[in-house]
Amino acid sequence: KNNLIIISENIFKNFVFLFFKRSFDLFFSVFIILFFWWFLILVWVVIKIETPGPGIIFQKRVGKSGKIFNCIKFRTMKSGVKQAPTHHMSSTDLTVVGGFLRTTKLDELPQVFNIILNEMSLVGPRPCLEIQHKLINKRKEFKILEVKPGITGLAQISKVDMSNIDNITKFDFIYLKTQSIFIDIDIILKT
Repeated sequence: KNNLIIISENIFKNFVFLFFKRSFDLFFSVFIILFFWWFLILVWVVIKIETPGPGIIFQKRVGKSGKIFNCIKFRTMKSGVKQAPTHHMSSTDLTVVGGFLRTTKLDELPQVFNIILNEMSLVGPRPCLEIQHKLINKRKEFKILEVKPGITGLAQISKVDMSNIDNITKFDFIYLKTQSIFIDIDIILKT
């Protein structure tokens, strides 16, 4: 087991940082909704045409302080597929459009509404499913649940194996302790 020691202040409790982070989150979300509403509708229509079922799904996810919320996503799987972490899913469960949406990360775009509802941030640890008990316990242990989850995060741009809970927790912890507006911008650009 790797010991990771990071000495820093808890910036995620800093009012100025939180104000700028929230302002940027809201600006980005409102921009997407105002200027790309047509694209969101187009993706929804294409999903509905390809396979029967809803174009948008609401997944129960674990948010800040362990609170469960409905994470809004474009549906990428065939209807009736059991909810499970991505690394437990079969590629045959994925639709053709869903494969494209996942590769380009466009399936996450509806989460701008979660940002407006103050359930998520643009950058932060990805929210896990409420059935991922081991990951939830690790995040509690390292106080990662003290911050809002994000649409993208350090683990995602670092291409961390999402089945490795220790690695996910390590990268989430690094982000928790080193986050700043500049790091958020860097993660967004790399996403």
